[in-house]
Amino acid sequence: MSLLIPLGIDPVADRDETQLNAAADAIEASDTAVAGPLLTGLPEQVREAIADVLHRFARGEGVVVGSLETMLTTSQAAQLLGVSRTYLVQLLEAGELPCEFRGTHRRIRLGELVKFAEAFRHRRRAALDEVARVSREAGLYDGDDF
Repeated sequence: MSLLIPLGIDPVADRDETQLNAAADAIEASDTAVAGPLLTGLPEQVREAIADVLHRFARGEGVVVGSLETMLTTSQAAQLLGVSRTYLVQLLEAGELPCEFRGTHRRIRLGELVKFAEAFRHRRRAALDEVARVSREAGLYDGDDF
C-alpha cells in the first residue's frame, strides 16, 4: 500500500473539447480502444473510467488519479474532504470513518474516504429534501428547485 497522495492532473490547457468528447464517446460505445496500432479489449469499468476522465478534461476540469488502496495521512484525508484535520480526527474517533494505525499514526484508505464522502453527500441531499418537504407542507416553500 502506498502512502502517496493520489496523482493530481491539472486541467488540459490547450484542450480540444470536441476531440476529447469524441474519444470518450468512442470508448464508451465500444469494448475496444486504439492503443497505437493495436486494438486492446478493455473491461467496461476501465472504459467508463477513461471516458469519465476525458469528459472532465473536455469540460476544463482537473482530475485526480489514484488507487483506492492508497493510504492517506489525516492531513491528506482532511484536505481531500475539505474539512479540518481536527474534525477528521473526531470522525475517526467516533468510528464514522475507518482507519488503520501505523505505529501511533492514523492512516485512512482512499477507498473508504470516497465511500464516506459519497454517503455524506447522500445524507446531506436527503436532509435538504426533507427540509423542502416540510417547508412545502407548511406553505413556506415556493416550489423552486435548489
